Amino acid sequence: MYSVQKIKFPKKSKKLNITWENIHGFLMTSKKGIVIEENDIFHLEVMNKKMVNPMVSKKVNKKFDQLMSHLTELFIESDDEDGEVAMEVLNQIEKFRLQIKNKYREYLSRQQLEKMSKKLQILQKEATRKMQVIQNEYYALQENHKRGK
Repeated sequence: MYSVQKIKFPKKSKKLNITWENIHGFLMTSKKGIVIEENDIFHLEVMNKKMVNPMVSKKVNKKFDQLMSHLTELFIESDDEDGEVAMEVLNQIEKFRLQIKNKYREYLSRQQLEKMSKKLQILQKEATRKMQVIQNEYYALQENHKRGK
């Protein structure tokens, strides 16, 4: 799971120097720390993708559920007249997609990614539709204002 090389120091020094080899995996962090051989470890890199998948799925699903509830709440509770809410929704969707693409893509299955993508596309289409309606209303008001003069 992890690769640690211990270098022993003279008894005067109680520090433990750990050198990491060139390994790549999913980095898990803990605020409390994990105790392994009487050492507090705050960062642990998991190598096995089968072990990482459930941890990453749980973490990503939690973030996704929070995002979905927040975005639907924005849509329902706001009376958006200038398009700020729709722009915020589009920005948050894009931010979440980039985060998944950069951090978690290699650890999630294709089905999980497609499922999240379809739900996000629905919200994205709704937000762009609202933006277009607001823009059309704005242009119509400008045209009416020009004709009135």
